[in-house]
Amino acid sequence: MNKRFSAITVAILFALSGCGGGSGDSSTSNDQQNNNNGSGGNTQVPPVSNDQSTLLKQFRIADVATALTAATFQMQTWNPTAITRHGDVLYIAHSAEKSQILRYDLKNKKVLPTLNPETIQGILQPWNTISDIKIKKDRLYVSSFPSNRIDVFDLKTETPQFIMALGSGRWWGDMNYAIVHTHAVTANERFVFSPDIENRINVWEHSEIVPEKHLKAAKYARLALPGCDRYCSVRLEAVGNLLYATLGNGNSFVYDVTHLQRGAVEVAPTRQQNGLVSALHYANDALFYGMNNN
Repeated sequence: MNKRFSAITVAILFALSGCGGGSGDSSTSNDQQNNNNGSGGNTQVPPVSNDQSTLLKQFRIADVATALTAATFQMQTWNPTAITRHGDVLYIAHSAEKSQILRYDLKNKKVLPTLNPETIQGILQPWNTISDIKIKKDRLYVSSFPSNRIDVFDLKTETPQFIMALGSGRWWGDMNYAIVHTHAVTANERFVFSPDIENRINVWEHSEIVPEKHLKAAKYARLALPGCDRYCSVRLEAVGNLLYATLGNGNSFVYDVTHLQRGAVEVAPTRQQNGLVSALHYANDALFYGMNNN
């Protein structure tokens, strides 16, 4: 049976960022220089082809890469849905009926004890589905869709310590506290952000993340996220005071939270563009990279 490949478009997004960046020429030059330094000589770059299947074949795992599989973690099958890193430790969300967060020591190349919510004091129940994980300021944020919570861990010690959960753990009740099936999570220096199926992004201050406010932290504000219902696929990136949200259909939104007022609701995005990117990543080179399968 013939298979048709769809090339992923990768773009540097200046339109959304609202700020400048390095020029395309300098970025290319730096990449070539890095390639030369890594090989000890001139590197032959494969010729560019318009054939989509040929383009896909040019992607390969680096020779020095370590391949992690289900067998690495003594599992027969797995369903990794999100990945992040803190120091030398890789965190992988395994989303299943009994979801876990797998941990791997990159420096010593060994598996570390998993985060199993059913054995963690303060949670003691399954995650069922993990929709996203993020790390900010030595804290791990775990977004669990059916659990209606964002669980927060302190990573300053060798073993992650559970601090508390944002949301009430129920999809009903006072919407100043409850999350209705969360899709994702991210954070900046001041806030934690998490969208849910009510077409909104919930916002909390970091000061709310204390054990005393477990399952009862008050939201700081709520941002409007048009078109994000139960089946919405959304990803968030926070850079400074700008929050970026991208939906699976390519619709993209930017929010400036510099002057976000406490108690504000239905705060509209400052910029919006439809059909732009379905996933977005802010890299160390201070540029955005997005992809769209159209």
